[in-house]
Order: sequence, then structure tokens, then C-alpha cells
Amino acid sequence: KIHLKGLGDAIQVDDLRHPSDKSDAFVASRRIFLPTHGKVLMAVGYTPQVQIADVLFELFLRITQTLEIWEEEG
Repeated sequence: KIHLKGLGDAIQVDDLRHPSDKSDAFVASRRIFLPTHGKVLMAVGYTPQVQIADVLFELFLRITQTLEIWEEEG
């Protein structure tokens, strides 16, 4: 569980996996689930650069924190 400034509480899920059985490569992913207005917004980041995934996902988190969410009427 994380808190995003101006957006509220969210769930962050990190994963590292093989994208296919035919490769030795790994792909790192980060998903952030943010409940808002009775729905769930999911922000997703992927990178094959697992050696620098922590740095890239810190940037991803900072970008995600700039989101503005509003609900249109009608």
C-alpha cells in the first residue's frame, strides 16, 4: 500500500518474469491500482532493463503522482 500525494491511497505491485518460454530475458513491471470515483485506475510500467528497474520505477512513480483525476458531470 502506498500513498500518492493529491490522489490518496493505492496498491503497488512489482513483478519480475520471463515474457516467454523461448527466452532467458526478464521483464520487470510495476502496476499501481488507484481507487477513484467508484472505479480503479491502473497505471502500468514495464522495462526489460531489470538492472536499472528501481531507478526507472522511481521515475514512473513520480510521473504517476502528477496525475489529476476529475469526474465529468453528465
